[in-house]
Order: sequence, then C-alpha cells, then structure tokens
Amino acid sequence: MTVSYAPRMAPTTVDELQQLLARHGLPSALGDRAVIGLALIPGEQGQSKLGGQPKVAAPWPTNNGRALTHLASIALEELPDVPARSVLPREGTVVFFADLSFDNEGWSPADGADSVIEIVHVLPGSVTTATTPPDEQRDPDEVPVVLNERRVQFLPVLTLPAEELYEALEHHEDPDGFLVELDMPAHLLLGEPEYIQGDPRGPGEVSLLQLNWDEDLGFTYGDGGEISFYASPDNLRAARWSDVKASLESS
Repeated sequence: MTVSYAPRMAPTTVDELQQLLARHGLPSALGDRAVIGLALIPGEQGQSKLGGQPKVAAPWPTNNGRALTHLASIALEELPDVPARSVLPREGTVVFFADLSFDNEGWSPADGADSVIEIVHVLPGSVTTATTPPDEQRDPDEVPVVLNERRVQFLPVLTLPAEELYEALEHHEDPDGFLVELDMPAHLLLGEPEYIQGDPRGPGEVSLLQLNWDEDLGFTYGDGGEISFYASPDNLRAARWSDVKASLESS
C-alpha cells in the first residue's frame, strides 16, 4: 500500500456541501447535520506540528519499557475561532503520545489512565525543552518513536456524522464517487471523522483528533490504520486529559 500525504479539500462552506449533495441526489437535510472540523494541512508558520520532537517539561513517556510515539503538538492559540473550537481551552499546547510498538499492541481502546497514551497540556510560561526519546531499537516495520516533523495550520472544513452519512449512502448508486468528492481530510481536529471499524465514541462524546495512515509522516500503523482521540465536551473544556480516550483501528 503506497499512500503519500497531500492536502485534501472537504467542503468549506454550506453552499459547497449542498451543491455536492445535490449533484449526487442526496437529501439536503443531510447538510443540516454538518459539523465544522479543522483539517491539519501543511503550514510554514506557527508552532503546531505533527511528529518531530515535542517540547514538554517531563521525560518522554513510556509503557512497559517501550517509548510512546509523539503524534502531534497542537498550539491552542493558533486554532481558528470556529464554533467547535469552544470545547477546548484557549491557551497552551496539547501534546499527544501513543504506544505504537509491536510489543504492546492490542491495547485499543484506552483512556488517559492507561500508560499506552499520554496527553500533556503545556501551559503558557512553562519551562520546556525539546525532549529526547529513549534510545531503543525498533523493527523496521514499526511506527517510529519520532515521526517526520510537519508544521501544520488549520483549515475549517464541513464534516458529516459517519452513521447518518452511510445510512444515506446505503442505497446510493455511486457511494464511492460521493466520498471521493467529499474528500475528507487525512488528519482532522474536532469535527466528524470517518472510522474504519465504526464510531468508537459513547453518547455525547466528540472527536478531538484523528490521524490517518501517512507514509511521508512515518505514521504507518497496521493496514491503512488510524488513531482517534475523543472525549466529552465537559472534560475537554476542563482540560481533564486523563478522561480522553483513544482508539486504534486498521483495515
């Protein structure tokens, strides 16, 4: 499977989405269920990034002696002021780690009480350094501890709840054609991502971050895999990161 990262363009306005639904003969009411998410696309400025070495005040997190992979560092001050953004604190940098080692596979799903994931909220003014990962050997087929660094910026896009979308597409003559045109982002903050094995969220929970297979980044989990972080809006607003859950999925 060869997949390279390229910016993807889901509809960015209600008009664009309604035109897309009309072209495919899908009910316009589906557009009323659209939720704004933030596509993570390459950007030259700012501190938000995928991969690379994070700046935190604590040692690099591990699980059963294996280092967690640094997935993303999201500078909250850089987020556009869209409605969905209200579920997150206003300041600081949220740093995401997860155990993607072969030795500890099979942990999904998990929450912040488990050592397989770690979410660190670096507050403004905190003394931080570029943390160095433990020196350990990895199988060539494993996801590396340090992914290739990519600075990112945030593009507001319209996303559709997967369950309602696939229900509408169940008897559609060309569901794949619609999904190609819908062109969901590979990496999405907030919004309504697609899920490989079904939506893992419980009632009232919202998506925080989803990252998909990305060879350029070095995130090549499983067979076209993805990782999703999600929580209740109240827990996110209160920065209760130990209550955030994560799910790993593969085709």
